[in-house]
Amino acid sequence: MKLVAPPGSTPVIDGHSAALHDMRRVSVSTPAGVQLNVYLGGFDIEKFSTTAFAAAGIACPPGVARSVHKRQAEFYFGRWAARQALDALGISAFEVGIGASRQPMWPVDVIGSISHTHAYAAAVALRHGECSGVGIDLEHIAGPDASAALSATTVDAIERRYLETLTHLLPTSALLTAVFSAKESLFKAAFNAVGRYFDFSAASVFLVDLRQGVIRLRLTETLCDAFVCGQVCEIGFCFIEPDVVLTYFAW
Repeated sequence: MKLVAPPGSTPVIDGHSAALHDMRRVSVSTPAGVQLNVYLGGFDIEKFSTTAFAAAGIACPPGVARSVHKRQAEFYFGRWAARQALDALGISAFEVGIGASRQPMWPVDVIGSISHTHAYAAAVALRHGECSGVGIDLEHIAGPDASAALSATTVDAIERRYLETLTHLLPTSALLTAVFSAKESLFKAAFNAVGRYFDFSAASVFLVDLRQGVIRLRLTETLCDAFVCGQVCEIGFCFIEPDVVLTYFAW
């Protein structure tokens, strides 16, 4: 993994400059060998002003405009990160819209993914043809209550028993968060091919390799022709901060 300065083709806009405190391009390679440049921004919600939308020329959809300040900041910086990713492909002034299933709508010859937390936003974009789908996910390591919820909803008893064998390497909270994030990246990368929502139970974790930065998921059901029952999906992961995990998958 490489952390380098972004290309700088899009200037920092005076409505978000006070809120944006971290700009990075995280260069990673998926387990399948696909090179990804993930454009990452760290931000402070309390310092964000909604005037940034107009100043940057980023549309604020009605649903976002009516939402809480946290949602507005997360949406803005997610779209800001998407702009960095598209700029790197030589595509400017494109508005990444929202699809019928709330998925980002990229240019017709581009595949991409956006993720955000309350403090970070990230995006990746590739020319169509480099691969068929890509998904990234950012997560802060879950606290005790959230970890209990992840244990109950994200993994089954067999997966929980497997993760318990790794607690000498990582805390349970970090393992659960990483697996949750890996399943989110799989979902995002596969969504256009599958065409519908599917549950966490559709994929089961059977390997977490901390040295290689790989989480292996086995599909427990057939989702579409490209994702069939028994298929193994290798999700890459790394920690961009001690308490923030990034997962990534391309196929």
